[in-house]
Formats: sequence, C-alpha cells, structure tokens
Amino acid sequence: SDIAKLASTVAALNEKVEAQSTSSSDWPTLGQKRQRDSSADPPGKANIPAASRGKKAMTSVPIIADAEPDDLWYIWLSSFPPTVTEEDICTMVKECLSVDADDPVVVKMLVKKGAAITKLSSVTFKVGVGRDYRESSLDADNWPEGLAFREFIDFSNRPSVTAGFSKRRTE
Repeated sequence: SDIAKLASTVAALNEKVEAQSTSSSDWPTLGQKRQRDSSADPPGKANIPAASRGKKAMTSVPIIADAEPDDLWYIWLSSFPPTVTEEDICTMVKECLSVDADDPVVVKMLVKKGAAITKLSSVTFKVGVGRDYRESSLDADNWPEGLAFREFIDFSNRPSVTAGFSKRRTE
C-alpha cells in the first residue's frame, strides 16, 4: 500500500515534469562574470616571467672577463647547490653558450645579506654575457637539464609598494 502510494506520487511528478517545457529560455540566465585583466598585476606583486629549464648535457671550460655593465645582457640562473662558485658558473656559461674567449662573462651570486650560504638549499646567479648571446641564452637546448633560467629583471631599484601608502597616511 505504501509502495503503491509512492509509485503513484512518482508517476504524478513525472507527468508534471514532462508537461513543463525544458527549453533553455525557460531557465533563468546568470550574468557573465567579469573577466579579469590577466595582463594586470595585482597590487604589490612583481610580474616575474616563469623560468625555463635547460636540456643540454654538462661538461667543462675556462674563466671570467670584465665588461661594461651596459654592454651586457643579463640572465638569471637558479637551482644550484650552495657549493657551486661564481667561477664554476662562468665556466659552465662559456661552455653552454659557446662564448668566444675574448667575450666577457660576469657572474654574481644572489644571496640575501647576512644569509649563511651553507644553510641554503639552493643558490641563484646573475650572469652577464654579450648582447650577441641573448637568443642562445634563452634557448633551453643550451642549458643543463633541470637548470632554471630566464632574463634577469632588476628589482633592487624599484620603489617600495608601501612607500606611497605610508606617505598618504601621514599627510
């Protein structure tokens, strides 16, 4: 008897559903969500391009030369153990990019002031090479597998995000 009542209720509901139109115009439409501008950076965030990874097998080569900083193209190299030196990186860069003996390579380890290098899990380097090596320095086939690299972006002279805020607040 209860089953018969349930069956008749289900049948009645099915008839009501079938009697109703199911066209999409009967359904309420939701307004489109506002699309965010993906090119705009959120306030206080730096737009840092993603690092690429190298693919070349590793070998060895020579040492450093000096050059005017303005004449160089700078790249960011990361994922090195803390035991790697600037001289090691110079040798690797000269080999990987096939840098001519008379072309300069300038290497600087990037470590926070006061940080103990031996306690870091990895270190990063800023490397300057001649502008002729720009294309080859951004080619993943020229770098060892697992090495993170990209164009170096200098954020050291960037104004503080909070500088404007504190100035407005004190006025």
